[in-house]
Amino acid sequence: MKLPGISDRLLFAAALAVAALMLIRFAVQKAAEPRKITLVFAYAEIPPMNEDDEELLHSLAGEFEALNPGIGIKFEKKSYGELKNLVREIPGAETENAKNRKTVPDIAALDDWLLRDGIRKDSLVSLYADKEKTQGETSPEISRAVPLVSLVDVLFYNIDILKAAGLDKPPGNYGEFLAAAEAAAKYAMTGGAGTDGIHAAALALSPDDPRSVFRDVFSWMWAAGSGPLGPETGGDFPGRRAAAALEFLGRLARDGRLAPGTFEKTGTERLEEFAKGKIGMMIGSVKDIAFLEKNMKGAFSITRVPGPAEYAGRPVFALYGLYAGILRQCAHVDEARAFLAFLAEKNPGQTAWMEAADPLSVKARDMYEAAEIIQGYAGFIWGAELEDTVRKELVPLLEGNRNGADTAAAIASQWKIK
Repeated sequence: MKLPGISDRLLFAAALAVAALMLIRFAVQKAAEPRKITLVFAYAEIPPMNEDDEELLHSLAGEFEALNPGIGIKFEKKSYGELKNLVREIPGAETENAKNRKTVPDIAALDDWLLRDGIRKDSLVSLYADKEKTQGETSPEISRAVPLVSLVDVLFYNIDILKAAGLDKPPGNYGEFLAAAEAAAKYAMTGGAGTDGIHAAALALSPDDPRSVFRDVFSWMWAAGSGPLGPETGGDFPGRRAAAALEFLGRLARDGRLAPGTFEKTGTERLEEFAKGKIGMMIGSVKDIAFLEKNMKGAFSITRVPGPAEYAGRPVFALYGLYAGILRQCAHVDEARAFLAFLAEKNPGQTAWMEAADPLSVKARDMYEAAEIIQGYAGFIWGAELEDTVRKELVPLLEGNRNGADTAAAIASQWKIK
């Protein structure tokens, strides 16, 4: 399988770990080790890892084994819940995992939110072999995982619904989105054949969806030109861009343009509704292109997430993805570090969508190349507090009891930036 090329922008994605790993010097004693060590690599059976990513990872493991005959890599598929339990296990606790040490994975594939849990629980081993470097590290987020898959979010739209609503192109800004949503809603209310249950747009903010706030709230802020959110930048609360994005979401809700179940539905559930032709527009991952191609056969397309009409800068896409980290229970830490260092050098982060030749993947790639790419907040422990605060404060906004500026101010007052 041909390895993806490394673009300048994905070097930024890999900066979470590669900068640290370049300093690592492992001494794996292949000749002196009479027995073969097997490292168990666990990953979930759900996205963001798809079949192409899985194939690439197995291929890289084979390369590593050929270079290190004393080390084998065994892959185990687990549910997301099982991975979550492994990551949240308190190191040293007398759990079932600890009692059955031989069955516990050494390495785990982590999305941004599992990575954050692992850092909070201190259940991930530092990638540094040097104890002094480990003790002196100022940013644990850049030393606990290697990027495997890098992704961005785009706006999906149903071509048939927009055409039936009298629209010949997708919305390019907040105002056009509101107009498109109004037209789609009017079409859905005609009661014509096939319009039953159609909704103009949808949000998926269920607490059970770890990507909900990142995808369905912050994407609109980044589309307005907001940079990275976090203590380092002061966030954008209660900045005008955050307030404008929140006011836009509030307007969608007040106008009745959102599908019901905003705080109950997950992104996966919304994606299934979209695939059935029941949603006109929604934000989703570029990884979802392949799924929708199989289920909608050209009845959808993608565009960048719209921003306010007055924003004249480049589109802003925030990266998120999948990472590999060493679990605290690992019995062969040096060997696991060696494998992750090998992965970091290969930098597999340009997942299948960066190679695919289908028109929509090419379109996504073109949008990506034309955009400003920022790192979201992968692994940063303050992210959980921010997401919880945003989700809570969105309730009065989407119920029509507060405007965007006051909602942004409420979020700022509760999210203590240290």
